[in-house]
Order: sequence, then C-alpha cells, then structure tokens
Amino acid sequence: MFTNPSQNRLQAKAPSAGYHLSVVGEPVPGDETLLTPEALDLIRAVHRKFGRQRLALLDAHFRRRTATDVHHDHPTTPGAPGLERRVVGLTGALHETSSVDALDPTADVWIADFAHLTSPTWTNTIKSHLQLRSAIAGHAPGTRADGGPTVALRPRCLPLLEHHIRVDCEPVPAGFVDVALHCFHNAVALLRTGRGPHFYLPQLGSQSEARLWNDVFDFTERALGLPSDAIRVTVLIDKSAPCRI
Repeated sequence: MFTNPSQNRLQAKAPSAGYHLSVVGEPVPGDETLLTPEALDLIRAVHRKFGRQRLALLDAHFRRRTATDVHHDHPTTPGAPGLERRVVGLTGALHETSSVDALDPTADVWIADFAHLTSPTWTNTIKSHLQLRSAIAGHAPGTRADGGPTVALRPRCLPLLEHHIRVDCEPVPAGFVDVALHCFHNAVALLRTGRGPHFYLPQLGSQSEARLWNDVFDFTERALGLPSDAIRVTVLIDKSAPCRI
C-alpha cells in the first residue's frame, strides 16, 4: 500500500515520489533543511539502485560463515588529500560538545561515528547530521570551516535499516541514508577545502561488500555531479568473518 503524498510533511522532488517515499519519523527541529526534496530524491535513487544487491550480499555473507579464511596482500594507494598524516585521530559521537572537542586543530583526523558511538534513534540521527553539517560549514560554536582535522564519516553498517525513511514501503538501509545526506549537504564544501568527502567503513567482510560500497559511492558522485574519485574511503576489514578482499 503506497503512502498518500498529502500526508507526507517531507517529500522528494520527483512529481510521483510522494507515492513511493515516506518520512515517518517525528519532526526534529531543522529536519526540513536536511531532508530536502532533492536529498530525499538521492536517498530514493540509491536505495532503488542498490537495495536488492545489498540483500543478496548479506545473504551470501551469512552462508559464507563456515568457509575457510583467505588472506591476500594488496598494495595501498597514497593517502587521499587531508589524510596524508594520521598520527592523531579522534572518534566521537555527533552531539555539540563532542563535535567541538573533536575538531581540535591539533588532531589530524576526526571520525564522525554514526555506526557505534551515536545511538541510532531518529532524533539522534537527524541532529547528528545537522551538527556535522554545521561543523563542516564552520557554523557550530568553536569551529571554523578552514581549520581543524580532516573529517571522515563512519556510516552505519549494511545490515542496519533506517525505518523512518521508506521507499516503496521498504525501510532504507541506514548506511545509504548516511552516505546520501553527507554527500548531498557537505561534499561541495569539503572539496572546496581539498579535504574530502571521506568515509571510514566499519566491519567490511568481503570483496563483494567492498564492491557494493564502491558502486554506491560512484553512483552518488555521478548523481551529484562530483568529480570522479572525489569520495575517498578508509576501510576497516572485519577479521572475525571469512574475508576475501
């Protein structure tokens, strides 16, 4: 059953999108500036493009749990702009106090953690994205747009769903929401400083998962008209699961 668009307070821009995209979370101050029609269009497009591929990957992951580990060494590429030096790195949640502390100019990298250190309630998620946008723009108290460490966003992992945003009556993968909102609102500002947009992926368990994320990032670049390879990613490989990279 599709949602009546007249009942949606926040809607995507495409004329028919109200019938197949709905935002069902409670209003959060400022959310209308984050969940804009164009941002919701990007979330909808990413979900429709990669939602089924994600489900197939997760199914294959569970089937592979008893397989034999295979390890390969691969050459690494030079550090991306802003990540050449990573001596001091800070990881934190996205409330105002921790954001100001994390953007200490003596640090090299700040990992804005949506995966483990931010409780994934709807209010927390929206407030965290608003706080991150303000920090990158230099509008948050104690921050400035041209200073501080390089920002890398740690999105929520693939199995998690954002039940408050639904496309075709299905909840959208939470990590897709994080990637879409961060790139839509912050990519241009980060590219202007020559330091981003960067991501830090937790619990990467297979080559297929790496390929899916790569495809999501490539699609997002094209959808937003960003330069090729503008998005750069640092990967944390999950060694607790069979891993073929």
